[in-house]
Amino acid sequence: MLAGVSELGGRSFLAHRLASCVMGAAAVGLTGVAGRIAAGERVALFAAGIAAVHPAWWVNDGALMSESLYLAMAAAVLAAALALLRAPTPARAVVAGAAVALAALTRSEALALIVLLVVPAAVMAGRGWRRAGVLTLVASAAFALVLAPWEARGIDRFHRLIPVTTTGGSLLAGANCDATYHGQSIGLWRLDRLGPAVARDNEAERFARVGSEGRRYARDHLGRLPKVVAVRVARTWDLFHPREQAVYETLEGRQRGVSEAGVLVHYVLLLLAGLGTVALWRTDRRVLALVLIPCALVTFVSATGYARSSTPGDGVVMGCVPMSPEPSEIWDLQNLARARRLGDWMFSQFADLVRGRVAEVGARIGTFSERLVGAGAQDLLLIEPEPGCADHLTARFANRSGVEIAAETVPGSIALQARSGSVDFILCQNVLEHVEDHRGALSEMSNALAPGGALGLLVPAHPRLYGPLDRRFGHIRRYRRRDLAGLVRGAGLEVDRIYCFNALGVLGWVAKSTRRNPSLDPASLRAYELLLPLYRWVERMHPPPFGLSYVVRARRA
Repeated sequence: MLAGVSELGGRSFLAHRLASCVMGAAAVGLTGVAGRIAAGERVALFAAGIAAVHPAWWVNDGALMSESLYLAMAAAVLAAALALLRAPTPARAVVAGAAVALAALTRSEALALIVLLVVPAAVMAGRGWRRAGVLTLVASAAFALVLAPWEARGIDRFHRLIPVTTTGGSLLAGANCDATYHGQSIGLWRLDRLGPAVARDNEAERFARVGSEGRRYARDHLGRLPKVVAVRVARTWDLFHPREQAVYETLEGRQRGVSEAGVLVHYVLLLLAGLGTVALWRTDRRVLALVLIPCALVTFVSATGYARSSTPGDGVVMGCVPMSPEPSEIWDLQNLARARRLGDWMFSQFADLVRGRVAEVGARIGTFSERLVGAGAQDLLLIEPEPGCADHLTARFANRSGVEIAAETVPGSIALQARSGSVDFILCQNVLEHVEDHRGALSEMSNALAPGGALGLLVPAHPRLYGPLDRRFGHIRRYRRRDLAGLVRGAGLEVDRIYCFNALGVLGWVAKSTRRNPSLDPASLRAYELLLPLYRWVERMHPPPFGLSYVVRARRA
């Protein structure tokens, strides 16, 4: 990269520093992209914000080391792998493979990411082994194609296949010697072990030779190796003599005070990342696995002992930090999806209306979308504005014909507007209460319906029930019956029926709202599910005068 800057006329130290700053800014943006794919826009802003101010990140821009570019490439690889996990398509596999190759051209340890990150993303996407195999082959082909020119140059120059760089031997030699196995420099790396370069010496042969010496030293001192490796790993994560580590970093052009501040931020990130890991364990363990793999790789290749080797790991740690509230919302959606009796009961209020062209506004993670397909929807449009949920839908319905996913809001959905006057049924459950312009949303849905087309609404009832649980779920309002009827008629629809639904849920909703941190925990939903078969019969035989929700069945004349 810097050679390209020089070719363009930027040959000064300052010009190269400015170019490094651009790379650092790209790393911040790509960290945000990875956060957005992992868990939505709030996580993206949080992760990118930390990356922008983290001293251990921006201090690299002035040191003219490889870290600034490697941070950007590592974030790009993680974002590409997460995108492949969300929507396993050949195009995304190409991007992921190419991103790993570019990262490997920056730092050779990234070669392992094609196996450790891209292949697991293809497998965990859940499209079967054949599909995973195809995606792996596509990603590997892109990876090899990007690396091919560099490898061809290496073969021409050194007359042997070089895996990206010739310096692997220097790493082994500098990390395995008396000075780094004992005393103050234990776990570090010594440049003086490489010996002087000889004119016309073959660099590959030279580093292969010193690498053999390093391996031989390690074999001869196996008793010390576990302790040395433990210290190296601890140094990498700033857990062994961090102040001393900051002094060593001054040798690479970093200011000691900035490095010490970076260590403090690093500790805070580790603590927050622990909380984020718990949240991801509850919400999406596939994403957690992909996020932790680079951390494991950083630990694995920490032979140098320098803390700067953990910098890409810090980026991954940042991806773990702010996994609430958006992932907790997905966790709630996943818990509700497991409440099959409740889902079946809700869907039964509208099942007889499903026919022909169908749209679901606010499809979330597809809990009712599957039921719509099973009920006979022939042409299904799923509208979902939340990026994390839209990615879930894309992955879930990637191979389903007749299903279109639009990451759009209502009002303002281009896909729904394009179906003006042709949709036979629109399902909108627990969505309208989130929409500021709910009149505009209803009008847009009304315009999309064909003459005689039906609208099924389910919204939270009774403003007096509004409380902490509503605020947690982002509810703007709860509805009164007469206000709801007026809204629906104002959109040009005829109301067939409005009735109360799920009076049993009122008790649980009120009880949960009194808690300090209200949520829908799995144990409560399981208890509710046990009671539901009997209560569902009671509500059918004796419709209640109140309920947690209102059900609206309306029709376009």
